[in-house]
Amino acid sequence: RDLTIGALLLRVRFAEADSGDSEAAGLQYELLDFYGGVEDIRRGMLRSPYPVGKTIENVRGEVLRSPSDKALATRLGLDCAPDAQALQTVWWAKVLMDDPLRICRALRFAAKLRFSLHETFWVAIPFALEALRGKVAGSRKNTEYLKI
Repeated sequence: RDLTIGALLLRVRFAEADSGDSEAAGLQYELLDFYGGVEDIRRGMLRSPYPVGKTIENVRGEVLRSPSDKALATRLGLDCAPDAQALQTVWWAKVLMDDPLRICRALRFAAKLRFSLHETFWVAIPFALEALRGKVAGSRKNTEYLKI
């Protein structure tokens, strides 16, 4: 859900044969790519897909609630960044604040699978550092790094 690979959905269904055509019977697969995940995999890029149809104003209002988050966004230059870049960064911030261990997981995936992390990931990390320090036990962080 939160990273490129999770943005893909594989729909599997069983199809009945029509008028004796046994070749058409069986499992059928359909790959649904809601956020451009296939292209990300081709490029070797790990990013956090943001919801289709959302504007930066919608996402900013949902994610940057506290005065300190808004001030950090200003210090990081999100106010003057292009909308697509700001939207991607703020969505990364949401994903990382919701589950700060994802910072460690993203680093592990990047190292292990030889993916690069989208540049907006690095800008979004400061939003989740306090949560990573306070909410996630050291042993959980260490486990992610040992999996590399």
